[in-house]
Amino acid sequence: MAESATKKIQRAVIRSVNPFDYDQDASTYIRFLGNMASGSDEHSDEQISDMVERVYPGGLKRGEIKPWKEGDSKKGRRPPERVAERIDMLNLAIGDPQVYGSMKKSVFTPTRGANKGDKFYTFKDRNQIQAIYKNLKKHIPQMEKKKGKSFNVGYKGDERKGDADFSGSGSHVGMERFQVSVGEDDIGKYMAVYDNWDIDYGKSGSKLNRIAKKVIPGFQIYDRVYYEVAKPKSDLKIRKSEMELPEPKKVSFKENKSIQNKLMNFLQRAN
Repeated sequence: MAESATKKIQRAVIRSVNPFDYDQDASTYIRFLGNMASGSDEHSDEQISDMVERVYPGGLKRGEIKPWKEGDSKKGRRPPERVAERIDMLNLAIGDPQVYGSMKKSVFTPTRGANKGDKFYTFKDRNQIQAIYKNLKKHIPQMEKKKGKSFNVGYKGDERKGDADFSGSGSHVGMERFQVSVGEDDIGKYMAVYDNWDIDYGKSGSKLNRIAKKVIPGFQIYDRVYYEVAKPKSDLKIRKSEMELPEPKKVSFKENKSIQNKLMNFLQRAN
């Protein structure tokens, strides 16, 4: 019963908040009460519509993205990619299955800090990680001077206040504040992206924020972008001198004559 009640609260929370704005207002609480009463197990068309309008204002204006309407979810319509990702991320954060399968398990694992059994995810759409790399690659020389160190990435305001080493949270839609580092393996040199993805409510350290972190476990994102491929290694030993062939065996005249005599005797017997 306790687990079921916790799961009900978790689902009500992720279906009540504005996923792209953690400064929630009174409407969030009203939606939460409604979702708790109804036991809704999916995001409403109203919530998806709000997300589409927030993430794709230009695409809607140019007609590249169609507005999300009531009933679109029942028709099986898939939201635009950035919205589909956010819905899947919210589900992963409470241990529920993805709806649209926009996230995948990462093939990489951090070289430090990972515990046995930890799961790491990344975006199926490589444009997400590539967008982060393109925005931060100018800092790679600085990061290479301190290999093994993780650098915090946030908004410009975070960088000005000293809460982040680099600004880059506005260059993509997916992660707000995260960490990057550089490393090297058999494939080559890479920039690693890591985020312990969860939901923040209100100010950091507030009572509401502490409760949210307990209710929403979150999940971990980790991926790598290689910016320099290692030179292939070879164990082949190349001989410096030309290959020397053995001298042909010399046959003496006596040996040659003996062979001819044996051949003639054989032919005579055969006749």
